[in-house]
Amino acid sequence: MIVHTGAKPFSCPVCHKLFSQKYNVCMVCNATFKQRNCLTSHMRLHTGDRPYRCSVCDKTFIQKSNLNRHERSHTGEKPFRCPVCPQQFHQENNLKQHTRVHTGEKPYSCSFCKQMFGHLSALKVHLRIHTGEKPYICSICMKTFVQREHLQVHMRTHTGEKPYSCSVCGKTFTRNCFLVGHMRTHTGEKPFSCSTCDKTFTFKYKLDVHTRTHTGERPYGCAECGAAFTQKPHLDRHVSNIGTHECSFCSKRFITKQRLKVHTRVHTGERPFSCTVCNEAFAAKGHLKDHMRVHTGEKPYSCSICERTFARQFTLQGHMRTHTGERPYRCSECDATFAQRPHLTKHMLKHTYGHGNG
Repeated sequence: MIVHTGAKPFSCPVCHKLFSQKYNVCMVCNATFKQRNCLTSHMRLHTGDRPYRCSVCDKTFIQKSNLNRHERSHTGEKPFRCPVCPQQFHQENNLKQHTRVHTGEKPYSCSFCKQMFGHLSALKVHLRIHTGEKPYICSICMKTFVQREHLQVHMRTHTGEKPYSCSVCGKTFTRNCFLVGHMRTHTGEKPFSCSTCDKTFTFKYKLDVHTRTHTGERPYGCAECGAAFTQKPHLDRHVSNIGTHECSFCSKRFITKQRLKVHTRVHTGERPFSCTVCNEAFAAKGHLKDHMRVHTGEKPYSCSICERTFARQFTLQGHMRTHTGERPYRCSECDATFAQRPHLTKHMLKHTYGHGNG
């Protein structure tokens, strides 16, 4: 009846504010609770009391429900089942996040570019694109990374660790995707077939290169003389042969004097172009222009297939290869191929420092 009459017979003992229901007040931080047991659990935050102990690993918890949830990590119990697919989960919250895969719900929005995400953790990682934050640091070479997983993979270039092993010949690899491709050399599997002549290939990039023998496509053009090539390494070799401006440090040659000037800064460390927002400096003006989009959130380059947008043109070009499967950068030592030149450069360190091939 109190709800209907509007009476407020209960008074806070601290501030004397009136309430229609009796609230339980924490005398440490003044938090209020409708139920006494909620206050009891809350008080453990202040006292440090953790009365619920795991019988397997002795970890302690403030609430019984937290212990119940934890114990499933030992028993393997997954009581929360997805109504759409057979997947099951330890925790109800994990199931809730998973269902967004089916519903397409993306409740988390980036405040910079308005891109939407299904998981808060994915948004946090994405925001680092705008802020420039790279919190994961290599303790050996001090290179920084946006995600912990990227650092873990990078560390293998220093340790030589190759956790993925071929069950046939014992050859080891730093990444599972390399092992998957390698296994086809044993099975003879060639899953990529030419629609024109039915020739089959082990890798998608080899099919892409082959297809150009039918179409006549030569997507890699020389800006200096107009010569065109079916593969990026062929263009690179061509450009290095015709360059007339030679670097005095490494003998690399360039088509124009301006390109040589920018390149020389790699050796001298000169970075004359500075960001007015965060003071990061760059060797080329174009690099500064690209960097500024980190702060503005501008993404002028759009993928024609999936409509994803990018701040830099070369990032879009690399992304397009996820659709085409093209891997134009080939290792001269072991024939491993890569979608992006930095990945090839990193890979070559394994040969340079004697970590083996693969």
